[in-house]
Amino acid sequence: MESGITWVRSLARSPQIDRAWVELNMIPSRLNVNFLSVEQKRLDRAFILGAHRRGQQVYAWTVNTAEDMERLLDLGIDGVITDQFALARKILDQYLSRPKTERAARRVRAWLAD
Repeated sequence: MESGITWVRSLARSPQIDRAWVELNMIPSRLNVNFLSVEQKRLDRAFILGAHRRGQQVYAWTVNTAEDMERLLDLGIDGVITDQFALARKILDQYLSRPKTERAARRVRAWLAD
């Protein structure tokens, strides 16, 4: 079985596939990847902000509760992987319907609580 990083390198040769961080024990800042897919419990404000500073998007898995979806949206997540698509759509629609000032206030509260 090939290692995760070998697999990423092989995918990197294919222009239609973005490279992903697949080994959580590696330091994401050392990897030349476009996005990170991370278990939601490992995510916090510092991780997401660091990834965004490096131009990497962050996707959380497996996010199946409204509370977790809202927390991650408030932290600035780029997307979630979920088994609860209808719930995710509802939470995202509610989140985006809030005024930008309310979303900003929620983000600040989430950062302070994190």
